Amino acid sequence: MAGTIYANCSTLKAHTGRTPCAKKEKRAIALILTNPGASYPLDPETFNNGVQGWIEGEGSNKIWPVTQVIEAAQTGGDGLTSTIGYGGTIYTGINPYSVIYQIKGDICLAKELLKFNGADMRLFRIDSDQFIFGTEFTQIRGGTDTSVFRGFDVNIGVWDLEANGTDDYRLYIGVSYSANYQNEKINMHGFKLDQLPEGLVGVRLQAVTGTAGAARVVGTCSGNDYTSEFGDEWTVGMFENAAGAAPTSVTYNADNGTIVFAPTGAAYRIRPANILSAAGIYGLDGLDETTEL
Repeated sequence: MAGTIYANCSTLKAHTGRTPCAKKEKRAIALILTNPGASYPLDPETFNNGVQGWIEGEGSNKIWPVTQVIEAAQTGGDGLTSTIGYGGTIYTGINPYSVIYQIKGDICLAKELLKFNGADMRLFRIDSDQFIFGTEFTQIRGGTDTSVFRGFDVNIGVWDLEANGTDDYRLYIGVSYSANYQNEKINMHGFKLDQLPEGLVGVRLQAVTGTAGAARVVGTCSGNDYTSEFGDEWTVGMFENAAGAAPTSVTYNADNGTIVFAPTGAAYRIRPANILSAAGIYGLDGLDETTEL
């Protein structure tokens, strides 16, 4: 009995004609990080309609936008060749591809991004035309093939460098694309986003010393005060105790920029981003910890 070694000659149908208004990927201005198994609709309208929900959600399809990419240093990705005997040089593949993206950020952003250090993730690139780029992937579930939109398979490294006599503070995301990147590029998929997605800011309640039941909404890292920015928009449904029960009342005090909770002597926390945005407060995400008021 003889074995068979099947040939690997390409059976792909290639079209090399040039079209008007052809799209070229421009410099990256933002990245979107996702979980390794995350998948999204290929249809541009459906994707655009779902972006905010994926930013605010906590499921497997949660996305983390990283904006203000200001530089990208590329390594590899060029042709890998070999010479055999007297023959000419032949193409054998591509060198491993990696990019170091410099982000305009601060220590608070670095602290959040460092949570991804060393992680295997997927990454979408957004270029200066606000086009998002990823890869089309076929999922087989229950015997049914479904084409979905996924980010490129990557490994993430994050680091920052303090300022010196020449350079300001610097924040970097190092991205190593997988050995399958060439195939992902063959199946590359992209379209224009309606708007550039923004990440969330974590917030918590900070008790006001000397005033029972009074608190401010502040950034978990920066301490920035968001209370007066939304003022009377703060409602009881945006807060809860450890058991999930809302306070009886919350009242915004414009004179000192605080929120007064009733009953006093209880511990409350701010609810997640999807609850806040449903009530008109966008970009903030409550930390899962209570504060005694």
